[in-house]
Amino acid sequence: MVENATANTTMLANLVDPEVMTANTSYSLKNGLRYLAIADLDTTLQGQPGNTVSLPAFGYIGDASEVAEGAAIPLSKLSSTLKKVEIKKIGQGTALTDESLLSGYGDPVKETAQQLGLSLANKVDNDVFGALLTSKQTVADSFSTMDGLQAGLDIFDDEDDNPVVAFLSPTDAAKLRKDATTTWTKGSELGAARVFSGTFGDVLGAQIVRSKKIANGGGFLVKASIKGASSALKIFLKRDVIIEPTRKANTASTEWYATEHYAAYLNDPSKVVKVTGTELVTTDVKSSSADTDSKPTDANTVDEIKNWLDERHIDYGNVTLKADLLALVN
Repeated sequence: MVENATANTTMLANLVDPEVMTANTSYSLKNGLRYLAIADLDTTLQGQPGNTVSLPAFGYIGDASEVAEGAAIPLSKLSSTLKKVEIKKIGQGTALTDESLLSGYGDPVKETAQQLGLSLANKVDNDVFGALLTSKQTVADSFSTMDGLQAGLDIFDDEDDNPVVAFLSPTDAAKLRKDATTTWTKGSELGAARVFSGTFGDVLGAQIVRSKKIANGGGFLVKASIKGASSALKIFLKRDVIIEPTRKANTASTEWYATEHYAAYLNDPSKVVKVTGTELVTTDVKSSSADTDSKPTDANTVDEIKNWLDERHIDYGNVTLKADLLALVN
């Protein structure tokens, strides 16, 4: 009788598969990384010993020169500098009660995996901006004016066709939009040329992306890489996400802990310009299950709705109608 009772009992293992949860969280992490358009994702350090690595930053060898017939082709030295980067560990945890698993409402396991992945991704994104802060190419004026933005663009001394992305606070982006007047191109009109979903607009050849992670008065210009060129930044993943459960029998719940080991690194300093004194703002990414009061409604403007979608990495493509944007919210 005891054996039959055990065979017919629903165990936690029947409800939650840690391997599936790990895969879902890893997927959520990698898809939640918003800034992969300016950062290469590198997994070559996986399985390698040590928590500190020396990484190279290469300089440009210069333009080719005209060579006369029979003359020797000049040699240019490929310069590089080494920078020690420490691999850091980040983690987040949450708990699921047996009641939440058995309630039949929603999918708490999938939601937990997505939230853990999004939490890790948001921390990695913060550190991507932290790496941008190490840029040595600086300008004094804010990018909130046309003159300030042009001064930053002038720092780039090449003439390639890689798109430039300007990261500004929402307030500074609005100021730039006002200063640009008729020279402004809406982000929805950029089509396939758009580097980031949710791009606010384009002016002076720079695509404007708003971020609440940047304090007013600060900002970054970053060259996005195309045609297989290396990116301005690299994100080194030391290992895949690991999910570890801890059973709490006294509360009939299971705690789930997610960890990731990684480093964000400025790979090509020549592709980044920052405003002197730029500071970052710590922001919390609200979950998709946040209170409905926090969701935008028909009373919000189109830009406010787009900001809400941007914060949650929800792609709205070329959608511009308020009703269609609100459908994505709900």
